[in-house]
Amino acid sequence: MDTKVAKKYFVIPVFYLSIIIFLIFLQFSSVQNFKEEIGNIRISGKIPFYKKDRSSDITNLSVSFEGVSFKFSGDSTIEIYENNGGIQRIKIRGYTPYPDGVELKFTEGFSLRFLIEGGKTDKILIIPVLTAYTGNPESIKIPFYLEEDATIETIKGLPVLLVNYKNTSHFLSTGQGSTIDTRAGKILLSSTKNTFSEIVYEEASPEINDPFSYWFMQGVSAIEEDEYMKRVESYLDKAYFGFRTSRFAPAQGGWRTGEGGVEFSERVLVALFSEALKRGRYNEIFSQIQSVITDNRSKLSYLSLPFLGNFGRIGDSIQIGDAEKVEALIERVRQEDRTVFLNPDLILFIVNHGPFSLTQEIFKLAETVNLSEAELKLTLGILRAYLQACEISEKLGSSFSALSVITENKILPAIRRTDRGLFIEAEQGSIDVLQSIEAGKLILSQGKIEEKSFLVSLGREMILSVLRLSDSEGVLPARLSVENNRIILEEGKIQPEDIYTLITDNSYYTREISLFEPIGPGSWILTCAEFISCEVSSERISFSFRFPEGHAHHTIIQGVKPFNNIQLFGINWRSDPTFENYTSGWVYNRETQTLYLKLTHRQNIEEVVLYY
Repeated sequence: MDTKVAKKYFVIPVFYLSIIIFLIFLQFSSVQNFKEEIGNIRISGKIPFYKKDRSSDITNLSVSFEGVSFKFSGDSTIEIYENNGGIQRIKIRGYTPYPDGVELKFTEGFSLRFLIEGGKTDKILIIPVLTAYTGNPESIKIPFYLEEDATIETIKGLPVLLVNYKNTSHFLSTGQGSTIDTRAGKILLSSTKNTFSEIVYEEASPEINDPFSYWFMQGVSAIEEDEYMKRVESYLDKAYFGFRTSRFAPAQGGWRTGEGGVEFSERVLVALFSEALKRGRYNEIFSQIQSVITDNRSKLSYLSLPFLGNFGRIGDSIQIGDAEKVEALIERVRQEDRTVFLNPDLILFIVNHGPFSLTQEIFKLAETVNLSEAELKLTLGILRAYLQACEISEKLGSSFSALSVITENKILPAIRRTDRGLFIEAEQGSIDVLQSIEAGKLILSQGKIEEKSFLVSLGREMILSVLRLSDSEGVLPARLSVENNRIILEEGKIQPEDIYTLITDNSYYTREISLFEPIGPGSWILTCAEFISCEVSSERISFSFRFPEGHAHHTIIQGVKPFNNIQLFGINWRSDPTFENYTSGWVYNRETQTLYLKLTHRQNIEEVVLYY
């Protein structure tokens, strides 16, 4: 006999079974949120409801501090690019907290460590760890995010950005060769032997609060003037030793070159004279090399004229040569030949010797240069032109001021930090040492002119980086090969006389000084004395020089109008065409308005006065 079972006896078990299944589903599918703080590092995320181990069961994790977050989930992963072309997308697994930070654990044995350096909450290091990673990584992309109220300042070509957030500013940076892509929200790190550069998040200081200064001055102390000059003088001691002894070959009539031969070098001669005067040993050095000078008289030019004279032969040739150079320069500018900027004294030469209007043509020519595509040596030449204009006259410099951005846009991004210091890298992996010290000199000059202490410190550090490469005679390598920010090869030689004027402002070295400000364009002085001043009135023009007592210097003063009489040592002094045979004297060329002067100082400072 069939027994009929009531439906309620089926419904009730099914109902309870459904509740159990739902509860089991709820347990395995639900997640719980969590938060934790370590110093100023905030950690938050999600973990399955049924899991308790945060070191391995995390599904979502965020690490945040002062406007920046690193968030990881199923859609936000770290990407590791292998040398064989493969890509590993690794996911978050968990984290382990420490008293001074936290270590994030990912799949494939990869970890990312956030470390509060030295217990300070204003600096956090983010360090990739691959101790358990078995691949062969070439680069890694780490996602990052900015808080809604955060603003940033980026610098093209540099892996650093300034993050402004809630009235504070921090730098986010990483190593040379890595990049920070703010649009994609990715930090791309390059690998060296399975080791990645660390990422640094550091609060900006009042002294260093812009990305440029922060990037270039990392690990570099600000070098004060006294300390800088002390280090330069240490290098000059080595160069001077080579000039007067180890490189000097009197029997062969010159100095040993980098190729092993012996040649007479007027640049060595003038650098040696300049250093000897500075050190109070001029008479001794002159006697030592006098025979070499005598044997090479025909090779002397304007460079040694302020020391040795010979106005009759050299003075007139300067005028003729300058006229030819002016005509050639005008034609090159007319043809828009941008290589004119490779002339190291371009603006000085135009102001002193050429039609002054040519300065504006030069500025217009500079504006036609596409700086993003121009070679580095050309952009350095344009910057040099701007700085020369500033040194000659503030007004003249202001007409070139639009060129000042060259440093920020083109030159600073080309600076390479290596294990031996800071250098300009014109080509990938290759450093031209002479170009590097030229860049350092220009950056230093711009810092002084524009009163930017960061540029001053940077320029000094670049110059000292080069000088640290020198040998016992001050000889430098000409080229450096760089790999993974390490100098691995030095080639060629640069003699100290080739960089002398780039590293010292020794007033005893021959130089041409513009008189544009006191007198006007076309007026200048060629001298080896320290030029103190030029004072102009309707009745007189006075020139003051500083030079060691008892020593003579020969000077050309160009562009002074005919005068009635001249005073030396406070005494009216007659012209004499044979004045070079005496201790002091002068000759004036009315046609060219050129004053040739020999002055043996009776005291440290002497005044030459022209009366009208």
